[in-house]
Amino acid sequence: MKGIQLGRKGWTVRTLFGVGGSLIAFVNDPIGFLRSELAPMVVGGILDMFTPIIDGILFLFVGSEVGYPGYPPSAGKTYGVTDVLPLVVDIALSPVLALLRMGVGGLININQAVVPSGTPFAALVVYALLVAETVILAELAIRGLRALLDSIPIGSGIETFLFGGG
Repeated sequence: MKGIQLGRKGWTVRTLFGVGGSLIAFVNDPIGFLRSELAPMVVGGILDMFTPIIDGILFLFVGSEVGYPGYPPSAGKTYGVTDVLPLVVDIALSPVLALLRMGVGGLININQAVVPSGTPFAALVVYALLVAETVILAELAIRGLRALLDSIPIGSGIETFLFGGG
């Protein structure tokens, strides 16, 4: 019977249905065989075992899709931890954005509805209200920006640099 001689003692390994190559590799270099054949299977098994855990952690942070899905979410979308800040900003700024979309014309229309049109100084009162509303909105925006910068650890230094201490 034909075979391959191995080692000093002249052992012979016969081919057994295609397994002979692996057996020869094991006999010639057992450590190399373990590194090349068994290590990938062991590492692959460990990774397969931890994949559901990694997917769960990823789902916790990212949600059902990568990136902010918008507000309100579409059917089947789930927010993750990284979507909380954009969601809060989106909900908090939606009234402000609606006012900005209305623009100055919208504020003038609101002011004209408040001030009776039969008075002699109606236009002056409307524009005085417009100036007062603009000043108030600017002050609120500055205070909101200062509060936001002060709530972020690095932003506190930026806020002190921009607006001064005290």
